[in-house]
Amino acid sequence: MKKSKCFELWRFKKMNRMLIFSLMIVLILPTGKLFASTPPETNQEQNVQEISKKKVTCNNPILNYDLPHVTEDMLYASFWTDKVEHPNDIIQPIEKIQALNKENINNLDYLVDIFSLGESVTKSWLIEEINNISKISQYKRYNSEGQLLTQAYYDQLIHNMNEESIEENTPITYGIAVKRTQIRTWPTYDKAYKTSEKQDLDRFLETAAYTMEPIAIFHTSRDGEWYFAATYNYYGWIPVEDIAIAEKQEILDLTSCDDFLVVTGDKVYARGIGRCDDHRCPSKIQYDMGVRIPYVKVLPSSIHKNKAKNHYIIKRPIRNENGMMEIRYAKISKKSDVNVGYLDYTIKNIMNQAFKFYGEIYGWGGDNNARDCSAFIMDIFRSFGITLPRNAGQQVPTTGLIYDFENTTDKLKLLETMKPGTAIYFDGHVMLYVGQHEQRHYIIHDVIKVNYMNDDNVIVPYVLEQVALTSLDLYNNSHELYIHALTKGNLFYWGIE
Repeated sequence: MKKSKCFELWRFKKMNRMLIFSLMIVLILPTGKLFASTPPETNQEQNVQEISKKKVTCNNPILNYDLPHVTEDMLYASFWTDKVEHPNDIIQPIEKIQALNKENINNLDYLVDIFSLGESVTKSWLIEEINNISKISQYKRYNSEGQLLTQAYYDQLIHNMNEESIEENTPITYGIAVKRTQIRTWPTYDKAYKTSEKQDLDRFLETAAYTMEPIAIFHTSRDGEWYFAATYNYYGWIPVEDIAIAEKQEILDLTSCDDFLVVTGDKVYARGIGRCDDHRCPSKIQYDMGVRIPYVKVLPSSIHKNKAKNHYIIKRPIRNENGMMEIRYAKISKKSDVNVGYLDYTIKNIMNQAFKFYGEIYGWGGDNNARDCSAFIMDIFRSFGITLPRNAGQQVPTTGLIYDFENTTDKLKLLETMKPGTAIYFDGHVMLYVGQHEQRHYIIHDVIKVNYMNDDNVIVPYVLEQVALTSLDLYNNSHELYIHALTKGNLFYWGIE
């Protein structure tokens, strides 16, 4: 079987580490300070404690050898698509997908066509939307120094929201994200954590907005550094410096042109053409999976053909010194993982897209330049032009083939009928079902931790903090079997006439 470049690199690094380790043994063993002659005896409880500290830290195809019931050959999309009858059948053509997107925008509260909001919004509506996002948590929150966030601190954030300056009718301004950026709970870069000791998930981080994302802007913070704004599936505070302002029609023309690329890799990078010393047009630009990028078929006269050789020439927005949008040209190698237009919506392509994220670090709300469980699903299906809500629970009612685990007496029997490529949900988590192997069901998901029961009937946690392949023989944090906890499954847009 063909090994990935990642696997070969890992094997090369492992051989080097083994050589270095062998030399260390030769040099250190005579002192008797590195190893004891025999391991100390431990009881079962100590063994369990040691196992429970297990943390998988490498991001490569050998990763899941440390997880039960997973072998190397299972870590490739082809292993699962080879089990599917007619994996290349089109689930829906792009024209139907676009029509269903419009239906979902009309029917789901969590999606919005920002270009259909009108010319302005009312003061009462805007204040309600701001307060829906910028709420003081009922739970204690701590800052990066481990200090409790006080009412006085929240009062400063509320003051910066600048709600008293909102007019009775607020005009909507339009912009576009010139880089991957954050959407935050409050107009601040300050981070907030659940505990004073474990500082991992920033509770003030809502989600990410990707490069080329159209933005509807409603309001500016008192310090002038934040917009309260909306994307197609989220409201929140976005850094002013990452958004370029333009007329609505300019944004529409740029983001809905007929000639476009779609990012089909986990991320790709474009390079600027020509010199640009200004920080507003960096030489390297990141685009994430599913992002739509306008490109030109006819080479502009300002670009020499040698600079365009073996590249797509794309249009990239930048923010000028006045905060307005300007268009520059950049290039993406034709060897990059991009596609002209959206990918065909097939089970095979769903699997291929999912496994491209394999091993990527977990990113709560888009932190770590990555994604969390629901953004993992959202970005896979974005590659086909499918518009999904941001959060897991919000995605469930999207049009599609629904598997209702809550109203069945035999969840395992229902699971036996499930099509690979289905998003499956329980409270607080979403996974992608990939199929069955040797009477076990498997999922790929972006997950912090999983729990297995070992041979001693002890539930043991494995800290993953990345996209991983696991069986469904898992226990959630409440020590309930995943299969028992399942609520819904949805193969988006399947079978809709």
